[in-house]
This record gives sequence, structure tokens and C-alpha cells, in this order.
Amino acid sequence: MKMKEKNFTIKFNIPSLKTEYLSANWEKEISRNDNFKLCEGHYEGIGPCSILIIRNIEKYMDEFIKIVDHINIFAKLNLMNLAKIFGFIKEKDKFCLIFERLRYSLQDCIHKKTLSDTDKYTIILQVMELLISLHDNKLRAIDLRPSNIYINDMGDVRMIYPFGKIF
Repeated sequence: MKMKEKNFTIKFNIPSLKTEYLSANWEKEISRNDNFKLCEGHYEGIGPCSILIIRNIEKYMDEFIKIVDHINIFAKLNLMNLAKIFGFIKEKDKFCLIFERLRYSLQDCIHKKTLSDTDKYTIILQVMELLISLHDNKLRAIDLRPSNIYINDMGDVRMIYPFGKIF
């Protein structure tokens, strides 16, 4: 799917999804900052999902273009600890990526002190496996920190890659 922006074309190797099949609980956010918001949602035909809404995309277009290739590579990789991307939705003022369902960030778990020693050990192992997998695929983690690592419904570590550099 090609997306025309100003004087250049961005090509995504992930499906363009339709807004009318997406429902989201915008108030139930998983995390956010000034330029993005990660929420819970549901996409017809996919089921429960997480939606990364990127705002102010025009302001960050140069940086966004630089990582489009990484998004396409990321979408093709079938690595256990990378959140699976189902597709994207482009609207006037925002860009949405639809991911597998993510429950909460590792940072939230640390602040709430809900992790047992066994959980911490398992998470460390999964993060190390993720880093090794990225290295084997000639990729690197751009912004690896607890707020950019998420836990899915099964309690497994997932990373949304590679948005840390922009936001």
C-alpha cells in the first residue's frame, strides 16, 4: 500500500485497514506521550487489538519516513517478542498501527510492584531473546526501556518497534 505525502511516496508492506471496522476504547489507554497514544481496541475479523495512534505526523514526517523501512521489516519478522502488526489506518491528522493486544507496559508493572521474582527473571530472559533476534536480523533496539516494553494477554513480553527514536 502506498501513501502519498507531500512530494514523496511512502510504501508499506502491511495492509491498509478500514476505519469502520475498528472500535476502540480511547479512554482506556495503555500508555501515551504528547505524540502518540496506545489504546485497547477491537478490529472486526481480527478481534482484540492494540492501536498505536500517532498524532502530529506532519511535524515528524522526516523522521517517520526514515523508519518506514524498519516498520516493513518488523512486520515481516516473525519474532516471538515483537508485537505482531496487523495493518495501518491513515486519516487526515493521524496514523494508526493495529497490533496484537497488549495489556500494560513493563514500567506500569514496576511502579505497581506487581512482578514476582520469577516474573522479573522471565521478562529479562525474553528481553535478551528479543535483542538477540533483532541482532540476528541486522536490526537494533532504538529505545529499549520499561515504558517501551509491553506485556500481552498471555503475560509475554512484546516490543513495539521502532518508534522510540521519533517519540
